[in-house]
Amino acid sequence: MVHLGLGFLRRLVRFFVAGVLALLPVVVTVAVVVWVIEYLQYLCGPDTLIGKQLTAIGLQVGKDS
Repeated sequence: MVHLGLGFLRRLVRFFVAGVLALLPVVVTVAVVVWVIEYLQYLCGPDTLIGKQLTAIGLQVGKDS
């Protein structure tokens, strides 16, 4: 009887690990995309030199307030 419970637990752990490993690339991709967007906002935000130049030629940079 103990053997059946151990097999079920091993299978459950295996499914959990497989699910975590399947989601890991998605989570890493989302984190990298968010980081790149925030970095570009930091470089080209409305208060930076690049942002002011882009605003001067008619491009709006940043969030609307």
